[in-house]
Parts: sequence; C-alpha cells; structure tokens
Amino acid sequence: MPAIPRTKRRALVVNAFFGEARRPAYATRTVLRAMGPPFLAGWLAPERWNVRLHDEQTGGPLRSPAEVGEVDLLVLTGLTPGLDRMLHLAAFAKTANPRCVTVAGGPAVRAALRFAAERFDHACSGDVEELAAVVAAEFGAGAAAEEWSPRFDLAPWARGVIYAESSRACNFHCSFCSLTAEGRPFERYPLASLARQIEAQPPARLLVLIDNNFFGPDRVAFEERVELLGDFRARGRLSAWGALVTADFFADRARVERAVAAGCRALYCGIESFDPATLEAYDKRQNLDPGPVDVLRTALEAGLLPIYGLVLDVLHRSAAELFDEVAGSVGRRDGVIPNFVGAPIPYPGTPLFRECAVEGRLLPSVRVRDLNGSTLCIRPRDDVARIADLLRRVGALRGLRLSALLTCASAWRRRELSLTQLAVMSARTLAILTRHAPGSATRGRTFVGPTERLDELYRPGCFVAPAYRGYFEPTYLTDPAGRPAETFCTGSASPVGSRAAEG
Repeated sequence: MPAIPRTKRRALVVNAFFGEARRPAYATRTVLRAMGPPFLAGWLAPERWNVRLHDEQTGGPLRSPAEVGEVDLLVLTGLTPGLDRMLHLAAFAKTANPRCVTVAGGPAVRAALRFAAERFDHACSGDVEELAAVVAAEFGAGAAAEEWSPRFDLAPWARGVIYAESSRACNFHCSFCSLTAEGRPFERYPLASLARQIEAQPPARLLVLIDNNFFGPDRVAFEERVELLGDFRARGRLSAWGALVTADFFADRARVERAVAAGCRALYCGIESFDPATLEAYDKRQNLDPGPVDVLRTALEAGLLPIYGLVLDVLHRSAAELFDEVAGSVGRRDGVIPNFVGAPIPYPGTPLFRECAVEGRLLPSVRVRDLNGSTLCIRPRDDVARIADLLRRVGALRGLRLSALLTCASAWRRRELSLTQLAVMSARTLAILTRHAPGSATRGRTFVGPTERLDELYRPGCFVAPAYRGYFEPTYLTDPAGRPAETFCTGSASPVGSRAAEG
C-alpha cells in the first residue's frame, strides 16, 4: 500500500525593511537586492514545505495578519534599522496563528541578541545554516534540507540578474561598520559553492556578487574566483559582473585589468571620504594608499564603473568643510559623482558607538529605526540644525546639481566607459538629483533622529492579539539623556527566552 504523503507545512521568509523616506517608497530600481530570503529558504526541505518569500524593500510592507497568512514558520532577516519591522511581522504571524514559530536573524538581531530572544521564538546569532538546526529542532530532522540549495526561483525581485555570495564578513574593521561590531573573521566559501549558486540560476547578462568584500586578504583565492567568473562568461552564462571591494584592490593595475578581462564592469568601493584625517578617524587606512582619487582614476582608465559613497565626519568637521568636500567630489571632471552622501551611523557595538557613548555624543531618544545615513543620530561639531540642513541638501546635491550634470557629461565625452555603463551612471545621477523633488516621500522630514516622524507602519490598521501589541512600540537606542538604552548596554550577551532557554 503506497505511503500517504505528509501534508506540507507553510513557511514565510521575509526581508524586513524600513524605507529611508519614513513612508512606503519601494526601491525597485536598485540592482543590489536582498538575498537573505532565498538563501534561508535553501535550508527548508522542499518536500516538507510550501515556502513563500517576500522582500519588503521591493515588494512593499506586509500590513496585516491576513497578508502574512497562517504560516507554521516565519523566518525574518533584515538590516539593523529593520529590527522593529521584524517585530511587527512576528506580531502579525502570531495573531494569525499562535502556534507559528518565529525565527529572526541577521544584523538587526545580532545587534540586540538578548532583546530579540525575549521576543522571537528563536534569535539566531549565526549565518543562514543555523536555520537548519532550528527547523530540525522544531519540526523534526526531515524538515531541514540535507544540502543547501538557495531558492532563487521563489524570489521574483531577483529575476533578470544572477546573484551570488562567495565570502562572509570583511578583513578590515572600519569604526562605524556593523561588521566590526560583530567581530566575525573573514571567511571564503568553497569555490564549488560559488559555482553552484551561479548554475542554479538562468543565464543572465549581469552577475552581482553580494560579498561584503569580494577581494579579501587571500589573493590566490580571489584570483581563482576571477578565473571562475571568466569561465562562466566564456560559456555564455553571464556577460558582466560587479562586486563590492575594498580600496586595496586597486593598488595593482594588472589585477584590475585581469578582473576587467574576466567580465568585471562595475565595482562598489567604500571610499567614504577624500580627507586623510577622516579616513584615519574611521580606521580606514586601507584607503590611504591608493587614495580615493587614484581609486577612481584606476577604475575609469580600466573601463570599470566605480560606485562609492561619502560618510560625512560630522563629529570633527564643520558643515562648511563637509560641503566643500562633497562639492570637490562632485566637481571632479575626471571622476564620477558619489552614489550617496550621509552621516555616520552609530551602530550598537561599533567603536563609533562606544566613542560617542563615552563622550556623550549620542543624541537623546534615538530609535533603532533612525539608524540610516540620512538621519543624524550623533551630536555634531556644528549646530544640529545646521548639520541636518546639510544632510537634506547634499543628499540630493542641492547647490551642486549643475556641477553633477557637467561631471556626468564629461564622462560621456571621455568615453572611458561603455554606453551601458554611461547609461547606468546617468540614470543614477538623475535619481540622486530628484530625491527631494516636490511631492517626494522625503517631504516633512527633519533628518534628526529624536524629532523624525515614525512610519505609519507603527500604527497597524488591523486587529493584533493583545499579547503582541507592544511589538509596535519603537525600540530605543538611547534614553532621554542620550545614554545607551539598556538593550544595548549588555553587548552580545547569550540569548534568553522560552525556546532558547529550553535548548
């Protein structure tokens, strides 16, 4: 007699996201997209689960228990500012199905592990494979996949582009970076893992490598990966690829040229500042040689589109000095304009956070949700209002728009880049220049953490079970006196909570 098939359980995996604008404004044009959901879903045995993935950055927020659904398992990931959003989704899931198992991980949870463990059934401090152990403990060993196989097929926001990751963490320790707070070592995946990820997706023109630092300290391993990508390009699996690298990658022009020959066409590099003293303050000594100007010129001369941002040192420099730095970067006719300009973010556990806490430089009543580069969360050298106005202006390059257009036009005249690269650069430039246009979602913002409005998502227009209504209260980074909130005074303490304690 044939075995009766086991009824599949239902799982929802979500990238929780708050938009910078403080109201839903979906980022559908960005190429760098969330791969947490398909990577996590790869640890759920497909024969045991009906799996649904959702990315709030590109698909919009889930607003009710009905939209979350009566799932047996809710898996949440997200960046640090999304911690409260993860709580909202857990409240919806528990309202729809009180027996739903909620599992949360990623930077948001690692920043406040004890806090998270008291609110989610499982707070994971590790990487995606930790989900397999959680699922096996809750639903039986057969519920976890025997071999990791990312579910790119369930992620509509990832179609048309190939995504892959070949390493974890970073070998540098910038003072404001959340990776520095986590303190995990740089680690390469086996070369075969990168190949499997690419082969699991349909051929596409572009591969985006989502490593925190694709270059890394191990030069031989890096060259092996470049050679692999060149082989995939020769076989017609992809036409071009891009990645995130540190500035030391550009120290060897021959290495840059080999990457270009293998199909590399765009690289994001954490330049952050053109000022050597600022780079020293950020502990970004890898950016001193080669310096930012040399990085940009090396990239462009090799036919690479460089992508970078500026993190303004509001602690030590005046508003006038910072504006001049931005103006200088925008006005370089032999370069490209920055992709973003913002303030340093005091992520919990970072050297920047500790320094600001000791010196009383954290603003009062800052919420975790405020931790994005367009919101001032630390007490600057200049007046708060003046720096807030600076952030408002330089975020959209107000006062520098003509200069930005002239720099863009100069790139077209030089023709160091391909037509596709020039088109991407031009579209990015126009998007920056129209960020704060009349009627845009940034209208009404103060750009200062304690006075910023909360998103409407904190006020659910639906029934939420009484036990979880408190999940819609904002989580505070600092108290009314500007001291770190208790949640962030304990460091990375071991998790506690009903299920975590039972383990």
